[in-house]
Amino acid sequence: MEIRIGREGDQAFQITDKEVSRKHAILRSLPDGTYQLEDVDSTYGTFVNGQKIIKAPVNSGDVVRLGSQYILNISLLLAPFEKEKEEKKELEAKEKQLTARFYLLEKVYEDYTAKKIDIQRSLAVKNFYRTLPMIISSLLFGLTMLFDHSGWVASIKPFMGGLMILFIGISTFQVYKGQKDQPAKMEELNQQFMIDYVCPGCKNFLGYIPFKSLVNKKQCLICKCKWV
Repeated sequence: MEIRIGREGDQAFQITDKEVSRKHAILRSLPDGTYQLEDVDSTYGTFVNGQKIIKAPVNSGDVVRLGSQYILNISLLLAPFEKEKEEKKELEAKEKQLTARFYLLEKVYEDYTAKKIDIQRSLAVKNFYRTLPMIISSLLFGLTMLFDHSGWVASIKPFMGGLMILFIGISTFQVYKGQKDQPAKMEELNQQFMIDYVCPGCKNFLGYIPFKSLVNKKQCLICKCKWV
């Protein structure tokens, strides 16, 4: 950013002093955050704290004179630069904060994936134990069929058949109950995930997209805020 100073300059106020050239000097903001005043071949010269300069660093406390008598209000000229600098700092702080909040989503996704796997694994284990009595009773009933020529085996066959039917009924009910409970648990997990896995900028749900894929996208598709 730079401001051209003079009677035909683009400073925010008018200069009518005849010793001030039409294009007298240029005030620049440097990359390191300091300011530089450069004389551009003015007729009567540019002075900083009484010293004639071609290029010199300046700040709001310096006395800047154009020609022999015109005192330049350097603080007024630096105001837009300072405002721009503050806005840039605020923007950088917001971007850092946004990036920090974005990377917290990695744990949110990892926790969601781990809990989903736990629910599925838990259901598989429970279903195994729920069907185990049915499997054992079926094996025992099968054995009675193999040894049905024995008198004692024949006497317990009706009991084993009834027991097998009972175990099949209980196991079927338990498996059905487990299958019914899983959607409720998954729905609760998904609802919380939709609350937590959101863009730190616009707060919209990011979908079931893996965190690494979001990193590669680098920005939100909705509000376009940059994450990385």
